Amino acid sequence: MSIEALAMAGADYRESGIELEALERCGLEQPPPYLLAEQNLKIEVEKKGADMLRRIVLAFASANKRKVTNAEC
Repeated sequence: MSIEALAMAGADYRESGIELEALERCGLEQPPPYLLAEQNLKIEVEKKGADMLRRIVLAFASANKRKVTNAEC
């Protein structure tokens, strides 16, 4: 059981046998894999969206015979 779950239940971590010092020495818990997957997916979607928008802007500029720099994208 996590410290957060105990806190939400109003329990005392000392009664559960959890040693905070030992947890601090071991480092923080890693986030659950599903949260990491959601974060990675969000980043990937944002990158694809930016790439798609850049291609649209460049195609529009090309159709209008105007030179567009990356700074304008």
